[in-house]
Amino acid sequence: MNLKIVEELNNIYEPLHRQFKELKQILEKQGFSYFNAGWFNMHSIKYDDNFINEYFPIPVLSVKGVGDIGLNLDHIFIETTISKEKALNLQLDKFNDYNIEIYGVSDYFIDYYQPNLGIEVYKEKIHKSDEKEFHFTIYLPQGISMEKIISVISKLREYEII
Repeated sequence: MNLKIVEELNNIYEPLHRQFKELKQILEKQGFSYFNAGWFNMHSIKYDDNFINEYFPIPVLSVKGVGDIGLNLDHIFIETTISKEKALNLQLDKFNDYNIEIYGVSDYFIDYYQPNLGIEVYKEKIHKSDEKEFHFTIYLPQGISMEKIISVISKLREYEII
């Protein structure tokens, strides 16, 4: 095995591993439970107008009553699934401080909301959609404090997204 490659990969993955362990501990202390925790690959990210597969694994924690919390190389995401009715009634203005995205569950290549899209256009797209459920995702900067992640989860609860 090439030791240089192992060291390079460890330099990338060790901080994620430590952050993942810390996230699990903090969530447990806050009374959350998780039903799945692991390293998963094949996430798709949108870059400009194209989707790119991430073949490498990232840690993802499935938290009961919340959804998935993923620790990517350059960001953290909190993703939950919401009904069409809930999607139509979201108070998106309460999340202006965050980078959010709403996309289909059946066809995740269709974006229904991104920050540059107006609310009326968003609602029209949701209303016309055949999707019954949507993914609501908040993207946070990598390295953000665990307390801030808990704060975002609290805000999702406050506005009845989760």
